[in-house]
This record gives sequence, C-alpha cells and structure tokens, in this order.
Amino acid sequence: MAFFLDSDFEYHLSPVPAERRLAICSECFDPTTDKEVKKIVYPKSDEQKERIRHAMKNGFIFQSLEPEQVTEVIDAMFEKQVFSGERLIEQGIGTDCFYIIEKGQFDVLVSKDGEEATELDKTYKNEGSFGEVALICNSPQSATVVAVTDGILWAIDRKTFKRIVSTAAHHNREL
Repeated sequence: MAFFLDSDFEYHLSPVPAERRLAICSECFDPTTDKEVKKIVYPKSDEQKERIRHAMKNGFIFQSLEPEQVTEVIDAMFEKQVFSGERLIEQGIGTDCFYIIEKGQFDVLVSKDGEEATELDKTYKNEGSFGEVALICNSPQSATVVAVTDGILWAIDRKTFKRIVSTAAHHNREL
C-alpha cells in the first residue's frame, strides 16, 4: 500500500504498491512577486558553517548551486535542538525540512510491510544529513528518522530553499 494526497490535502491509502510513486509535486514560488523578501541569516560560527558546507558537498540537490546560493542556504539554516526518542521524519508522510547533524545519534528505520518502521537501516553519529528530497517536493518519506540521543541539527525548510534558488535563477535570467 502507498499513501496519496487528495484535493482536500488528506492522506489516503492507495492500492498501488509502495515501491512506485504516483507523482511528485511541489509548491510554486514566483520571484517577481516577492522582491521584498529579506535574506534570512541565523548566526553560526565559521567552524559550524564549514561543517554544514562539508555535509552539503555530497548532496545531489546542492551540486548545481552557485557558491553564493550555497552561502545563502547555509545562512538560512536554523538550529534545532532535539531530544532522545524524537521522531524527525516519518516513513510514508511528507516533510518539508532538510537536516544536517551537528551533534547526536540518529537511527534511520524502515518498514517493508506497511507496519511501523522498526528495521534499522542506518545510524548517523555526530555527522551526516537527511531529508534532502523534502527540499524539492512534498512526497512521502521512504524512512523514519529517530533521535537516539539528545542532539543538535541545522535545518532549512522547503519554502526558504525554493525562495533562494528561484530568486537566484530569476536574477540570472534577467541579466
């Protein structure tokens, strides 16, 4: 079974197997109507910025960004404190944040049979990232991520990320 989102923005079960996605959709952003948006900057040390930059290097979504866009994304990331047992991402449910681990241990759990995600797929300890697909679309997540210990994450939401990328692309087209 898989989940799908109807026109009333409610999730329903679908007879389509979970391995096959029905569609990927995302919100629109029009940089021509939002020219007055100010840059978002959350304070970080140079060391924190460098760790975030390093964590972004292998992410497919960040590889096509210009250096100025990468800097703006890093500036817009906010600190999120998490507690042991906290579920950050739920398998089968959409999310809108991408996370980079500053400190803590996080388990990635999956469910193969549609039940609660309990099968350990991966463990992150004091480094790594998750939720990258959330920056481009609001599709059901393929795994659950749970904090094993208290920790600190850097996060950015889809709306802020899209604003940064769309505004830069629009500016480049105007030149």
